[in-house]
Amino acid sequence: MRRLTGIIIIALAIVSFGANAYAQISSAAVLFLRIAAGARAAGMGEAFVAIADDATATHWNPAGLGQYPLSDKWDEVELPDSLRPLTAITLYKGEGPESDYRKFDIWAISSKGLVRYADGEWVRYDVVETKSDQTVESIIRKYTGLIGDINDENLAVMMNRVGELNNEFPREQIDTLESIVSTFLAKDYPDTSGIYNAFDSLKTLYNMCRVDGEKLDEASIMIKKAVKDSVIRETEADKILFALEKAIWKYIPRDLTIPYNINFTGKLNDVASDGKYLWVATDSGLFRYRDGWQKLGIDYGFPTNSIKNITLYKKLAFLGTDTGLVLYDAGAVTYFGAEHGLPHLPVSGVAVDNEKRVWAVIGDDLYQYDGAVWRNYIEAPMSSMPGTDKVYDLMKIFDTPAERERYLGKYKDFNPELPDLFEQTADNMSDSIMVTDSSAMITDSSVMVTDSLAMVSDSAGAKVPADSSMQATVARLKEAAKAEVKSEQKVKIPLTAGLKFKVYSMEVDHFGSLWVGTEYGVLKFTGKSWKRYGYRKYPIENDITVFDLALSKVKGDSTRAQRLAENIYSVNDLQSDTLKAGTTIDIYANPAGARIYDIHSSGSKVVFATGNGTIYFDGIWGFYDAHGLGDRIVYSINEESDNLWFLGRDKIDINADATSEITLMHVNWLPELANDIYYEFFGFVQNVEGWGTIGGNITYLTYGKIIRTTETGVEEGDFTAYDVALTLSYGIPLTSSLSGGISAKVIYSHLSELGAAAEKGSGTSTGLALDLGLLYRIDPRMTLGLALTNLGPDISYIDVSQADPLPRNLAVGLAWKMIQSQYNEVLFTIEANKSLADRDKSILQDFRDVVANPQDELKGFIANPFTIGGLSKEFKGVIINGGIEYKYSSFIAFRAGYIHDEEGEVNTPTLGFGLAYNMFKFDFAYIPSSEDVPLANTMRYSLSVRW
Repeated sequence: MRRLTGIIIIALAIVSFGANAYAQISSAAVLFLRIAAGARAAGMGEAFVAIADDATATHWNPAGLGQYPLSDKWDEVELPDSLRPLTAITLYKGEGPESDYRKFDIWAISSKGLVRYADGEWVRYDVVETKSDQTVESIIRKYTGLIGDINDENLAVMMNRVGELNNEFPREQIDTLESIVSTFLAKDYPDTSGIYNAFDSLKTLYNMCRVDGEKLDEASIMIKKAVKDSVIRETEADKILFALEKAIWKYIPRDLTIPYNINFTGKLNDVASDGKYLWVATDSGLFRYRDGWQKLGIDYGFPTNSIKNITLYKKLAFLGTDTGLVLYDAGAVTYFGAEHGLPHLPVSGVAVDNEKRVWAVIGDDLYQYDGAVWRNYIEAPMSSMPGTDKVYDLMKIFDTPAERERYLGKYKDFNPELPDLFEQTADNMSDSIMVTDSSAMITDSSVMVTDSLAMVSDSAGAKVPADSSMQATVARLKEAAKAEVKSEQKVKIPLTAGLKFKVYSMEVDHFGSLWVGTEYGVLKFTGKSWKRYGYRKYPIENDITVFDLALSKVKGDSTRAQRLAENIYSVNDLQSDTLKAGTTIDIYANPAGARIYDIHSSGSKVVFATGNGTIYFDGIWGFYDAHGLGDRIVYSINEESDNLWFLGRDKIDINADATSEITLMHVNWLPELANDIYYEFFGFVQNVEGWGTIGGNITYLTYGKIIRTTETGVEEGDFTAYDVALTLSYGIPLTSSLSGGISAKVIYSHLSELGAAAEKGSGTSTGLALDLGLLYRIDPRMTLGLALTNLGPDISYIDVSQADPLPRNLAVGLAWKMIQSQYNEVLFTIEANKSLADRDKSILQDFRDVVANPQDELKGFIANPFTIGGLSKEFKGVIINGGIEYKYSSFIAFRAGYIHDEEGEVNTPTLGFGLAYNMFKFDFAYIPSSEDVPLANTMRYSLSVRW
C-alpha cells in the first residue's frame, strides 16, 4: 500500500512541473519532437517510456540512462545452504549476441557436484526432449558421449539414477506392494502369474521411465483397501491387475531429466568455459559439455584420467595433472616432458599471455613456454651480466638465507663453466703464445705481432704498440680475449630459487607482467625482477618469541596471534621460536600478503580475491570497496563481456557493466501525403564510471520543397522547410530501484526565409526545452516509468504575440517481462500519454490534495481511478499505447503494438521485427495501410551499434 501511494505521489510530483502549460497540443509548434524515435519502440505501439533501455532513451525517458543496461548495476545470487561451499565457478552463454549479464549461466562445483544457475534458480539436472522411437538407454549413451565406450555395469548405474529421478513413485514401494499382494492374494486366484508378471514389468520398465506414477498410486490405494479384510479376493485382484497394467506406458515421457553428474565418478576439481564448451576437470577424466558430454582421458592420449586444473586460451586447453602438463589443441594432445623442457611433476597453475608466452608452476618451479620449449631460466649475454650477488638481488623473492643459498646453487648448476671461464681463457692463451727473436713476431691462433706494422692486433680489434713489454702485451691480449668470449657467451639465469608456498592463482596483466597468488601473498615478475607485496621489514630490538611478537601486533587476541605467528614462521623460514635482537624479519602488512585465492586482470586494473578482502592494483594498491567487497572474502573472480562475478561464501556478487550505444533511424514521413518528407534520428549513450551516464540525440525533419506564392497565387520559386533539435541527456541511479534523468534540448525551426504577405522577418525560430524522467523498478521483471517532455517557453517566429507552445507531454508507462529465460523473452508494455493543456484546476493543487490526505485519495483512486483530486478532466484526451515484444536467443525479435487516440480518432496497429548480430542491431517498424490513419504505410528503419 505504501509503495503504491509513493508511486502516485511521484507521478503527480512530475506532473506538477507542467502546471502552467495550457496550450492545446493541436496548436503546438515543432511537433516533430513527438515523433517516435527508434524502430524498436515504433513497432511496440510507441510505448517505450517504461523500457528506455537503449540509445532512444534520450528521447523517451532520460531516466533510462540511470538503469541497467545503460548504467552500471550490482546484482546478487544467493547460494543455498545445501550447495555450499562452491569451490569454482565459470560462465557459459547460450546463443545470441547480447552482452547482458543475465544471458550467462553460472556453472559451479558445489557440495552436491556440478550445478547450474539459470533463469533465477539453481538446478542440478538437464531436461532432454525425447522422441517416440528413442529409449532411455539410447538417450543416456548419446548424452554421456559414451556410445561405444560404456560397460553394462556403468550403464546400469546410470539408468538407476535416471530412473529414480524421472519416476514420481519410489522404486522400493513397488517391492512393498508386491510383497503385500503376495501375502494376501487368494490362493485360488486363477491369474496369479499375471499379477506377478505385471510387477516384474513395472520393475523392469522403471529405469526405462515407462511407469505411470499416478496410475501406480491408484493401484496402491486399491491394494491397501483390499487387504483390510486380510484377503484379496478375485474381483479385487482383477481390478488390481488391470490397474497395474494401466500403469505401464508404451513410450518414454516427452521430457527426460538427466543429472549433470551422471558421468562423474571421481572428485570434481575445476570448471571452465570457452564460450563453445563447458569443461570439467575430474579425477575420472576431462569432460566437455554442449547439449551432452564428451569424455577425454587416457583413451584419448592423456597420461592420466585425473585432471586437476584447466586454463583455456582460444582453442588451446592447458591441463594440469599430478604427473605433468597436457596441451589439448583442437583434438591434438601433447604431453609435455623432458624433450619439451618440463618434468613430470604436479602442476599448480598456468597463465597465458599468448600462444608463444605461457607460464606454469610445476613442482615448485616456474617455467616459461615460447611455443616450442619450456624453460625455467632466461638467457642473457655475459657482457651484460652483473656479478653473481647482483643477479640474486634482481631475482630474489623472499630474501632469506635459505633462498639465497638455493638460488646461487641453481645458478651454478645452470652454468657449470661460469666460475672458471675467464681464468681458463687466459691460461689457454698464455700456453699458445710463441716468441721468436728471428722474426720479432708473437703468434697464436688469434694474435700476430709484426715489425713491419709496428703493431700488435688481435681478432677482437685490440691494438698494442709493438715496443710494449711482453707482459703488458699478453695482459692486454687476455683482456681482449675475455671481452670476445664474454660477448658471445650466454648465461642462464634461473627464474626462481623455487616457489616454496602453495600457488592458488596465476595471471598475466596487460603490461605482460606475471602475477602469482600464493598461500602467503602476491608475487609479481616483470620479466627482469621479482616484487613481493603485503609485507614490510621489521627490526627486532630485543629477544622475543614469535608468539609474543604476534600477540603484541593484534592487541592480545590469541586466536589472531596464533595465525600471525604461523605466518611469521613460514614467511621467514624460521627454525627457532625466539627472534634475536638485531635481526630483521618480514611481517604481514596488508591483504596483499594474505592467502590469494584468485587473480583477475581487468583492463589496466588487477583484482585480487584474498583471505582478508578484495583488493586491486592499478599502479597503486586499493581496497575494492564497491558493494562491500573490500571487507569480504572472495574465492573466485570471473569476467565476461566486461561483467564481473565475485564468488563469496554465501552469495555471488555481480557487477554488470554499462552498455554504450549509437543508433540511427530513417523514416519517409507521411508517405501517403508526400514523398519528400523525411525524419532522421541519431542518438548515443555512454556511461562515465563514477558519474552516471550521458547521452544525446539529434533529430531532423525536412518538409521537402515548398512552393512560395504571392497573395494572388503567383509562384515565386520554392524553398525548403525543416526542423532540427539537439539534445543532451544525463541519467543516474537514485536508489537501488529508482533512477532519474534530465535532458536539455536546443530547437531550431526553419519554416521559411521570409514572412507571408505584409509580415516582416523570417519564419525561423530557436527555442529551449527540458525533459524530466523517473524509472522505478518494482521487481526484477516490472518497471514503472514517468516522463515529462518538451517543457519550455513557447516558440515564436515573426510575431511574439502569436507564439505557439511546445508539444508538452506527460507519459506514464508500465513494462513487464512476462517470460525471461535463456532463449525466450516476452516483454509487454502499456503507456498513457497526456498533453498538458486546458486544465480547470492547477495540477499543483492536485498534488497538494494527495500529500495532505494520501490514504483517502488512494481509497478514492481504487474505487474510481478517474476521480482522485478532481483529475477526471485530465484523463480526457489520453492516448493509450501498448505493445509486446518476443525475442528468441537475443538474435531475432518480433513486435506488435496498438495506438488508441480517441480524441484524435487514431486507432491503428503497429508491427515490427529486429535482428541482432554481435554488436549490431537492425530494427524495422511498419504501420499497416488504413484510409483513416495519416501514418499508414509508414516504415521506420533503425541501425544500432552496441558495445
